[in-house]
Amino acid sequence: MCYGRRAFPGGIILLRRLSLCILITTHIWIAAPLRACELALVLAVDVSASISSGEYALQMQGLADALDDPVIAHALVKGQTALTLVQWSGVSEQDVSIPWQRILTQQDVDEFARTTQELHRKWRNGFTAIGSMLDFAAPLYLAVPDCRRLVLDVSGDGIINAGVPTRAARDMLIAKGVTINGIAIDRRGDTVNQYFRSDIIGGADAFVIPTRGYADYVLSIREKLFRELIEPVS
Repeated sequence: MCYGRRAFPGGIILLRRLSLCILITTHIWIAAPLRACELALVLAVDVSASISSGEYALQMQGLADALDDPVIAHALVKGQTALTLVQWSGVSEQDVSIPWQRILTQQDVDEFARTTQELHRKWRNGFTAIGSMLDFAAPLYLAVPDCRRLVLDVSGDGIINAGVPTRAARDMLIAKGVTINGIAIDRRGDTVNQYFRSDIIGGADAFVIPTRGYADYVLSIREKLFRELIEPVS
């Protein structure tokens, strides 16, 4: 009970205790979904100079389409996933373009996908400072302490040419319990894929998905999300 025997002589005391009971109950009801967060996922999108306007649009559209996939959308909601999107390029060019959002309903999925489609590109002519992006991502997870798994997705089409070394930044994230996965976009050869494998990805069940160009990106991002959301709990 939220009130005791002493509450009855005074209507005001009873009202206050009842109000406190309602506030506590409401707080518990609201907070409960947050404790069930399965995954906190940072989507880090390369917007450096090597990414053309068309390729940027394809990345955003591909991500939105993947989020709208019924199987992936269901997994996002079931796991009460926390999502955020970061655009990155040069040493001081990192931006939380979509702040953390809890995916609790299909409407949340739709809103995140729509925001992704409409997202304004932050930079166009920057360098590729992947290590600096990894450093930038590390404190973002402090905002989602209730999530069981922490994952950073890195998509990119080049190797580092500015900023801090990637391996030290990667190892720091892994030490904090973050898994780093990647989509390595190789137009020719296997250079980016090999670089991602040696210097970027790491942590529990980490993987990289190579793709031979932006035409394959839509399928790659869907496969990546499927592996992160569904396979670990299947």
